[in-house]
This record gives sequence, structure tokens and C-alpha cells, in this order.
Amino acid sequence: MGTLVEEGDPILPADILVYAGHIAFAIGSPSQSYSKLTKYALAQAESAVYGVNYSRTHSQQSQKCIRLSASTLLNKKMTVP
Repeated sequence: MGTLVEEGDPILPADILVYAGHIAFAIGSPSQSYSKLTKYALAQAESAVYGVNYSRTHSQQSQKCIRLSASTLLNKKMTVP
């Protein structure tokens, strides 16, 4: 389904940033490198009433960054040979 992004690897739009009790999608530039200390532009759901907020930054340090596989993003079933 996905892999962990290592510190220093490029962060891509739609990578999932994991915070304590919260997750968000990265929407920044692919030229940025992942670092737990960096604040990224995010798309995050606030609530069912307020919808999704874009270009916010999170005040906490991220704990992990996960990159979904192409098959997950495209919702295609993978076949095992």
C-alpha cells in the first residue's frame, strides 16, 4: 500500500504526513526534501462541516511520512505472478 519516506528524500504532493493524533496530505513542491522538523503546506480535513483546508501548516513536528503506491493511488488491484 505504501512506503515510508526517509529523511532527505523528496516529498511529493499526496504524501501522507503523520502527526500525533492527526494526518494530512502534503501539497507542496516536489523539490522539498522530507524532514521531521520542516513545516509543509498541507491539505487537511477540519471537519464534516468545514471541509478541507489547503496550504495550512501544522505546528507539530511530523512523526512519519508515507508515500502511497501507484496501485493504491489509482485504486487498481495488483496481481501477483
